[in-house]
Amino acid sequence: MPRILIMNAGTPQMSGAHLTKAQLSLAANSAFRSAWFAQEGDLIVSPVVIPADLLSFIGGTLNFHSSALRLLVPASRQSTILDDCTLLSKTVVERLKRHIRQKSDWQLYPCYSTEGVARLAAILGIPKTGDDFALQRGPDLLNRKSHFRQLATSVALPLPHGSVATDPNGLFKAVTSLKSETGTVIVKLDNGAGGVGNVILTSNKSDPLPGARDTRWVSWPSFDPEALWSEMTTASCKTLSWNRTTWPDLYSISSIQSRMMHQSLLSIVEAYVCVKAQTDPKEL
Repeated sequence: MPRILIMNAGTPQMSGAHLTKAQLSLAANSAFRSAWFAQEGDLIVSPVVIPADLLSFIGGTLNFHSSALRLLVPASRQSTILDDCTLLSKTVVERLKRHIRQKSDWQLYPCYSTEGVARLAAILGIPKTGDDFALQRGPDLLNRKSHFRQLATSVALPLPHGSVATDPNGLFKAVTSLKSETGTVIVKLDNGAGGVGNVILTSNKSDPLPGARDTRWVSWPSFDPEALWSEMTTASCKTLSWNRTTWPDLYSISSIQSRMMHQSLLSIVEAYVCVKAQTDPKEL
């Protein structure tokens, strides 16, 4: 069954509304990595041109000819990412309609299920389980770390010790209470993905750790919550979450959130039960 792969990483719903130019470029170029999901006959909708030699290498590695792939790159100068506005533009929709007439039974495979993806599915006549959830921006709910912690706790999912702050004083109290456990705390912007909004604070000498844009050695008595709050929060996001960090935590919390956000075909409660069944509490 042919598929339309929508490389919409880095959208405001997924990564926040205030990414830097470098972060937007990184999100757009993640389409190169996502191209490895391609199969013979797929149509790739990408914010950037994926080099032909890369597609040829992917096809050769996965045993299909790259000529069986089609690439659609919107001719938009307004955005470097595939946001909903670009995806629903008249030009993109018409190009997609012309292409899908050649075959039937198409499926949509977005990197992130947004309201725009659900509307595009309706326009193209490609029903997708979970569209009603996406139309109400349900996946946005699961991409908020504060909401995720609240919902996960409500169904007894194991989580690293942590909390949510809405002001610098709350940040200071939380960091103070958690730093003694491992000497390392990861502070996360509420709305974000890929670690671009996260900062790791540690009293241990360490190389850069995964899961954050920066790893900082701190002397706890000199920790300045006001400065960190001002640096990390944005006009559209005044909430931070944090947890004490060990090596498994840096991977497992992201893994859980990733699985959750891609379970839009299930109800919220069913999705959490599914993740709980797939996750070994020992990993946390």
